[in-house]
Amino acid sequence: MQNPTGDGYTIATTDGRGHVSVIAQVERHDIAGPSPDMVRTGNRMLLLAAIARQIVCPFTDTVLDISDAVLITVPGGRSFVMNAAHWDKYGPAFLTARPGTEVIDGRAL
Repeated sequence: MQNPTGDGYTIATTDGRGHVSVIAQVERHDIAGPSPDMVRTGNRMLLLAAIARQIVCPFTDTVLDISDAVLITVPGGRSFVMNAAHWDKYGPAFLTARPGTEVIDGRAL
């Protein structure tokens, strides 16, 4: 629910009788996107989870390592991990063929 001044948000609950209890108020200037460090940490965790699930690059049959793996998520939610060398060779064409694809490159983390 937006607060009366219109410059932020109020987080509140109501009880069974309709009484409102304010939990917190957030001013608009306090609302910011995640820090670059938080984004990098989140991306690293996503890549590690994907590597643990897949273990081997489906294209090169090499064991994946976070320092040379790339996580690709195509529009629609399907994702897979590949070796960075394979990505370097075929990635640009893949991105051209499938716009909107998200890439997390372990070498940049």
